[in-house]
Amino acid sequence: MLIIEYLFALIIGLMAGNFATTALHRLPRGIPIYASSANLRPRCSYCSHELKFFEYLPILSWISAKGSCNYCGHKINPLYTLLETFGALISVLCLTFFGLTDLYIIFFTFGILSLLSGSICLTNHPPIKVVTVAIIVCGMLYKTLVQHDIIHWLYGLSFCCLIVLLYVSRKKAWHLTKKEVVAIHLLLPAILWCQGWWLTLYIVFLISSCKYCKIRAVEKNYFAIGIMLMFFIALLTSFMNMEFIQVRINQSTTRSEPH
Repeated sequence: MLIIEYLFALIIGLMAGNFATTALHRLPRGIPIYASSANLRPRCSYCSHELKFFEYLPILSWISAKGSCNYCGHKINPLYTLLETFGALISVLCLTFFGLTDLYIIFFTFGILSLLSGSICLTNHPPIKVVTVAIIVCGMLYKTLVQHDIIHWLYGLSFCCLIVLLYVSRKKAWHLTKKEVVAIHLLLPAILWCQGWWLTLYIVFLISSCKYCKIRAVEKNYFAIGIMLMFFIALLTSFMNMEFIQVRINQSTTRSEPH
């Protein structure tokens, strides 16, 4: 049964990663992700030749085509294959941590969205608002599931939005630098996904990286590093909290048992 679950997670991860490659190409260019038009079916990014079904299977198509388009011979962007690979790894990791539960679905979705959003910025495009909003919505579901109410996270998110609004309103003509836009796209989801002193450390990382960091690799990949760091902080803290709660339950059960 366990093997079937991991096989299921692997396939789901590959499929989600494959879908993320489509979104990676289309979202920054304003192309609809879903469309019935023949002109919007999967095509080579370089020669625009329409792909057959077996030519965009996750990873297998890249191996069979030896990393190049079958029609124009242009090298396929390795980021597409990495998206599919890491999509599968994130799915398996979430299954290992949470099993087939609600948390698996939420964290797997968060992981795929984080990969997609980071990859978009790695291709020299700004963060996509709809992806950031989707990450925030996932965070709302996560907080509601864990805390069993909406008041706590609603207060925190509202306060953060107010601070961001006041900061933006002070800028001349509401003009923000690229780094400031990226920091806002990271800060709003972090209010929901990071907790306690981890949130404080993450905010310190955002501010210090945005204002003072001069390392070229960090500056160039600032958003990709930030969004994936947020994902792994949320993943590990949620898993550790589950382990802590389970230990407390076991201790309470042991104490209540008659001797």
